[in-house]
Amino acid sequence: MASLDSRFSSSPPVPPFHDGDGAALSINRTIRTQGEIWLAGLANRGSAPLNPSTTARYAGALHNWIYPVLGDLPLSEVNHASLRPLVQQMFKAGLSTSTIMTYVRIVQMIVASFTDSNGEEVYPRRWHPTLVGLRGIHRSQRNAPYFSTDLVSSIIGYEKSPRERTFFIVAAASGAKSSEILSLEIGTHISPDCTTLRIRTRNSMREVDLHPAIASLLRRYIAGRTSGLLFSTRSGKSLTLANILKYHLHPALKSLGYLNQVSGKCMAGTRAFRRYRNTYLCQCDGLPERLRNYWMGRSYEPTFWQYDQILMDRAFRQAWAARCGFGFNLPREVGTGIHDSWT
Repeated sequence: MASLDSRFSSSPPVPPFHDGDGAALSINRTIRTQGEIWLAGLANRGSAPLNPSTTARYAGALHNWIYPVLGDLPLSEVNHASLRPLVQQMFKAGLSTSTIMTYVRIVQMIVASFTDSNGEEVYPRRWHPTLVGLRGIHRSQRNAPYFSTDLVSSIIGYEKSPRERTFFIVAAASGAKSSEILSLEIGTHISPDCTTLRIRTRNSMREVDLHPAIASLLRRYIAGRTSGLLFSTRSGKSLTLANILKYHLHPALKSLGYLNQVSGKCMAGTRAFRRYRNTYLCQCDGLPERLRNYWMGRSYEPTFWQYDQILMDRAFRQAWAARCGFGFNLPREVGTGIHDSWT
């Protein structure tokens, strides 16, 4: 059984936003009011602002799930009992346990972000998952879908939007997380020849090397742009993962007859592309394990890595990227539905 307690009570992914108001403003301070303050604090932090895609995902969770149930509840009344209706509603709607845990942790972080002038929590809480109706997940029941090579090719072939199609290609060919891909900026995080992606997170930075065919396709997609997000709306704002799933990936999976063996639905998240890439690299003969871990952003031993400079050799990495390939079929042109079997 997975350790639900450790996941639920672990430190939040970002520090709480200290508004310093303290108990003076505690009257009528609701989840909705503090939630907006907390969300703005994450997006506008001077040291390490949260990725726009992650901020948008949190905002979606707040407006779609948390606010309708708890929005008008005073912070002082947020406890295990008040969270149970929210948890029950999300379970009834078919959300996964992992997603529900994430959304409950958002409530936890909002309450913790309300602090006094000394930075101390006004309403300290000690949360326990079973008391809000969450249950553990057996390893065999974890919802961790994986896309096969044929399915990745079919998804790319089905998708007609050049933007989302290219997003799926980059996700499957790089193994990067969706939040990392949606944060890529042209001219900053992408090399001029598009063979290397510079992935920056709150705690680390790595480079992911792409196969020459992927790089060529990416150059055609960028089409002379010199700045801005790689994947953006017409107004230049970041795409939201929720929209990619709702309007592109999930319809494609349904049309292709895909069935998630755990949930029983024709749905899966973009992590399935990441699992595909990791599995594919494991089958690449001779690929150094430390290079695979580096590309995938796996944890490493800092004391060892500071002496291992081979991963800083871009020519070495790119040679392996070209040798390993990517497995699935690519469209001949980014903006057409014509396909070829580049691997």
